[in-house]
Amino acid sequence: TPENSIQTSSTGDSVTVKGKGVDYPFNDMDVTAVFSLAGNDVVLVMTAAGDENWVFTNSFPPLEGTIADYMKFEEDQKPTIILSSHNQGDNQTGMCFDGVINLNAMSKGLSELLKIPNQHVTGTVTMGDNGSDFQGIELNGPDITGVNLGIASDCQVSFKIGCELIPNLKKTDYTAIPYIGMITTLPFTAKGVKHNLKLCVQVSSFSNPIRFAVDMNESIDAAVDELKALTANSGFDGLLPSNFELGNYVTFDDLFFDYSLETNKVEFISMGVANASEWTIAQINGTDKALVVKELALRLMVDDPFGTKAVAASMEGEVALGDSAVMCVYGRCPNWEIGGYLKKDSVLKVKELADLFIGESNGIPDILIDILDFKLSSKSYSLNTRLKDLWTITSGDSTIFAIDEVVLSINHTSATKETQAKFYGVLDVAGIRLNLEADYATSGGFKFTGST
Repeated sequence: TPENSIQTSSTGDSVTVKGKGVDYPFNDMDVTAVFSLAGNDVVLVMTAAGDENWVFTNSFPPLEGTIADYMKFEEDQKPTIILSSHNQGDNQTGMCFDGVINLNAMSKGLSELLKIPNQHVTGTVTMGDNGSDFQGIELNGPDITGVNLGIASDCQVSFKIGCELIPNLKKTDYTAIPYIGMITTLPFTAKGVKHNLKLCVQVSSFSNPIRFAVDMNESIDAAVDELKALTANSGFDGLLPSNFELGNYVTFDDLFFDYSLETNKVEFISMGVANASEWTIAQINGTDKALVVKELALRLMVDDPFGTKAVAASMEGEVALGDSAVMCVYGRCPNWEIGGYLKKDSVLKVKELADLFIGESNGIPDILIDILDFKLSSKSYSLNTRLKDLWTITSGDSTIFAIDEVVLSINHTSATKETQAKFYGVLDVAGIRLNLEADYATSGGFKFTGST
């Protein structure tokens, strides 16, 4: 041991020990431990400094294979871990970190976005089980001004490094996912009222675009044209069906955009709105009834918003079928595709469909439909349905004949003009179960099979 590895202060009230760290998290770091007295207590302040090659994963192995592998630090301002046993001066009880991240070395795209070459961060590291169990990290840096995010400029951005602990399947261990967190505000005016929308992002990988999302505490009523300020002047114009009335005002409740650190531009914008009005998708002749979509939600999607500007829209809502059945419907445009399916726990009877479409249901048994879904586009259509408990003939307590289940599936492709269908039925004849199948193709007709 070198003679200067242990030093006593001239006043004799403290001892300083210097050397190389051996155990995590101080392994291979230059360590200085200062022992002093505070009343009757012995105070320890241990400072460990890393060299130019130090990264978080050197001291905290659970962070290996994450974004922490790329967090390089400035050579002339060594990253430092400080462990203090007591509150004393600037040192708080526990473990702290102080360092200057070399943003340009870590991610050139992030450095260019923030317009800064490096970022000073300081904060706490949480360890458990007497320092052997990494439990988290929370570091903060000074705010960054003048940031251009594409849909907003001259933003003031807060900067932090945090960590999420994701329990593994057996819940006896966890995976640590560190991230760079940034928060700013997005100015937006709706109906004459100014809003500062909270915009957040957590960067846990540099290989994919990073997603900024608005943290909506409550929905905002806005004019349709006002929303274009958030979507690179893109809107629903020309996308929705001709009989769809969007209304002058909608409820804005969701916004996110993807920013590429490779190209340093906004690649995708998505905005969700709820429409106050309903959409009548069909008026049924003969019954004076209508299929009306309620609980309607729309989404506007803009790909390459400041370049080619490819705009699309989607919708989803609910249609009541009878007294206790609800069909969820969805669609997407351009090149509209529409589909629907029975909502979970919905009970639909064939009689109710007859009342809706033909207005006459007398004599129709209470046949239940528990599966009903469809897809329709200009290129194809498909239908799947299953009917349960269709018809039963009994004698006393015995079943003579019953049709228990019928399944029908139809698929059609316009390009090949080919239609395929599949029919499946389950019959009970005097206690014997019969399975009947029929397959149909335009080119080959029907093919029947059966089994018991």
